[in-house]
Amino acid sequence: MKKLTTLLGINHYYLKKTLIIMKITTFFLMLNFIQLSANVFSQSQKFSFTFDKIEVKELFDQIENKSTYKFLYRPDQLDNRFIKLHAKDNSLEELLTAAFSKSDITFRILEDNLVVITPVDNLSKQEFRVTGTITDATNGEPIIGANIIIEGTTTGTVTDV
Repeated sequence: MKKLTTLLGINHYYLKKTLIIMKITTFFLMLNFIQLSANVFSQSQKFSFTFDKIEVKELFDQIENKSTYKFLYRPDQLDNRFIKLHAKDNSLEELLTAAFSKSDITFRILEDNLVVITPVDNLSKQEFRVTGTITDATNGEPIIGANIIIEGTTTGTVTDV
């Protein structure tokens, strides 16, 4: 029988195994840190533009050429829209906020560098209270639990009991 040698009371086999596990763990940690820094870098890109009059579509083309961002929008929503833009070392969010500050356009930046451009939904931003009584047309008695729906939408409520 072969006698196992020990170092400070620890078997060499277990010591080697522990060191290999530590090396593999360190490798994967370093790999994750590199990936994290790549994501942070892409979101901190700065842009500088000076335009007295530029079409919104042209601005999107300029940004796409200088970065990895891509824009998704309906062309009929941006037809003949011109903006004035003066920006120096701004992030994409700051740049688009300044560009669309005086318009009815909003945007959302998704995690894969896709920017979705949509019009502002004015109806959903308005909150108002409607009061009154819904009555039966034949006898004039109040109707309990009547459904009230905004025409052309799926937004609605039910009357009080």
